[in-house]
Amino acid sequence: MGTAVALSFLALAELFLGGVVGRPSLDRYTLSRLHGADGYTMIASMRDPVLLLEEASSLLMPDTSLLWRLRPNLDMQADVLSLGTPRAWRVRTDAAAFRLPSAPDAAIFALGDSCTFGWGVEDEEAWPARLAAILGRPVQNLGIPGYSILQGERLWAGRPGTLLLAFGANDGHKVPRSDVAWLSEGASGFFRRRIAELHLVQWGQHFLYPLYARVTAMAAASLQDRVAPLDYGKAVERFLAGGQRVLLISVCSRDAYRQQLEQLAATHSLPLVHYEALGAATLDGCHPTPAGHQRLAEVLAERW
Repeated sequence: MGTAVALSFLALAELFLGGVVGRPSLDRYTLSRLHGADGYTMIASMRDPVLLLEEASSLLMPDTSLLWRLRPNLDMQADVLSLGTPRAWRVRTDAAAFRLPSAPDAAIFALGDSCTFGWGVEDEEAWPARLAAILGRPVQNLGIPGYSILQGERLWAGRPGTLLLAFGANDGHKVPRSDVAWLSEGASGFFRRRIAELHLVQWGQHFLYPLYARVTAMAAASLQDRVAPLDYGKAVERFLAGGQRVLLISVCSRDAYRQQLEQLAATHSLPLVHYEALGAATLDGCHPTPAGHQRLAEVLAERW
């Protein structure tokens, strides 16, 4: 009898939350995957971390195959997402959920994380847009904030064309569960995602997230990389085996991942551009300034 009453209460609570209250504004699932344990401390030190997380949730949406992706047809003022000195910038996306300017007929693709997406700069200031202007040819910006190389590999899905590959900043984030595990889920993942969609679960995560974040941050040393360096190298090898022309780019890459790129570039005689070696500035210690994006595009055009 007690169990039936409890289940009835939970069902009524779920109906009430779903029909009257709705979901909480923050997408804890996406955000916890985005910054990892070693990002919690950084986020906690921001000027207004709650507002920052809310805006990030407005930018990103869960995806059953990719874990998350950009929201389609987006037009948002993203000033609060500035991780360094506040600056005005805007984010617009097309119907396919890629950052503008859209290039559906492109044969050149920029695949990477927030440094390719253009975090902190305008659409036309990101290096894929600047490269397109220099070459006089469309370049599709496939950069997604927070992506690891395994997410990028799934997003790429064997597109034909020249590939400019730029990962290594997020792959080393410390997490309880690796991207390999998340992206290889079968039936168990389906049921977990259905449970995660319940309003009761989402509100529980909403209230418990600050405690979860602090505990996970303290345990960062005992956690695993989102993508182990060797798995990262193997993923790059798979891109190289696809037959398309590949240029490697390192922007804010962690040491182990930068070393993998250097070894692969030497082995396969591939061009590799290190952003840090260009002497260009960053907005926050990682993401290039508008001038930095321009400089990176110029160097890539020279290596073309």
